[in-house]
Amino acid sequence: MKDIRMIFKKEFDRVFKDRKLVFSLFILPAIIMVGLYSLIGNLASGINRDIKEHVSIVYMQNTPDDIKALISQTGYDKTADITFLAKDATGIDKIEADILEGNADLLVTFDDGFTDKIAKFKNGDAVPGIKVGVNTAKDYSSQAYQNFTSYIANPYKEAIIANRIGGAEQLKVFDVNLNRIVNEDEENGQFLAMLIPYLITFLIFASAMSIVIDAIAGEKERGTMARLLLTPLKRRNLAIGKIIALAALSIISAIVYALSMVVAMPMMMKTVTGGAAVDFSIHISPAQILMLVVLLIILAYLYVSLIAALSIRAKDVKTASSLVSPLYIVIMVAALTTMFTTSKTPADYVFMIPVYGTALSVQKIMTNSLEATQFLFSFLGNFVLAALCTFSVTKSFNSEKVMFNA
Repeated sequence: MKDIRMIFKKEFDRVFKDRKLVFSLFILPAIIMVGLYSLIGNLASGINRDIKEHVSIVYMQNTPDDIKALISQTGYDKTADITFLAKDATGIDKIEADILEGNADLLVTFDDGFTDKIAKFKNGDAVPGIKVGVNTAKDYSSQAYQNFTSYIANPYKEAIIANRIGGAEQLKVFDVNLNRIVNEDEENGQFLAMLIPYLITFLIFASAMSIVIDAIAGEKERGTMARLLLTPLKRRNLAIGKIIALAALSIISAIVYALSMVVAMPMMMKTVTGGAAVDFSIHISPAQILMLVVLLIILAYLYVSLIAALSIRAKDVKTASSLVSPLYIVIMVAALTTMFTTSKTPADYVFMIPVYGTALSVQKIMTNSLEATQFLFSFLGNFVLAALCTFSVTKSFNSEKVMFNA
């Protein structure tokens, strides 16, 4: 134990006495997370504001007089620069080309005799129509269509129906009263349950990757590992001490990421929604919090042991990075797949899949629904693989060929 404590202290000293490492591992992540989320929020808010403030370029062909009156009454003319065209107007192809290119937003064409056809409509008659040319690939055009629908088409339709049947309330046959039977913690946690598992599993690996590669392959490259191996320290204790210390450092760095995300995400959402309050509040039981902490610890241990098992085979940082990169992709894919799952809970044995099972477990913790069996399977899946990797690392530390790249 004395050897392990000494190696543990050595690794912490190596990191915390190096200002560059402290900045890159514990300060820079916070700056990046807050800055990134703030940037995303400001950009999204700016885009939404620009779309809403944009005055649409709209062409209306063969427009009935009552529609023109409605345009003025509803204030639709304040949202759009409207050009009225005769029914036999030329240049329609040019307008459609402008809509395609984004130089115009909407072309609305009314059937000939539109108002008369509505007034004289009988069962069996052709339904009068409005042809709307919109480019759904352009935000301005899509917004112009939404404005036309809400300001003109829907109110006009409702007025016609009310006039025909003596009031729109005549269409009301019965009410449907919604009785919400829902776990509010689960409902509030749905968004976080989609996002947090991916970020946690991904960020812990990102933290572990830089720390472990430098502590293993970096020390081999600099020659400090060779000097350490020549000391009276037991190599097994040296390997275990390094893994424990590196796992602890990875967890600290991941906590910085997580706290930064907790601070930055509400800021981003408030900016996107124009200052409206967004409720991400969830209530997680102490037992679920404890399970989350244990899972994060074992996940950090798994990542460190996996990266160490690969890095120890490399003679320098560059080689180690190339060996770890494929694992990086696998971790990202495993975490990303949990973002696209249904509400159906998978079989308990699925939670034993390393990384993926942990992401599923974190997802269920966000909705306060992780069961003890699922937690146990997730823990065992990670622990068994981590233990095997640790055994591989300790064996490698006892191999002169591996440690000195003979």
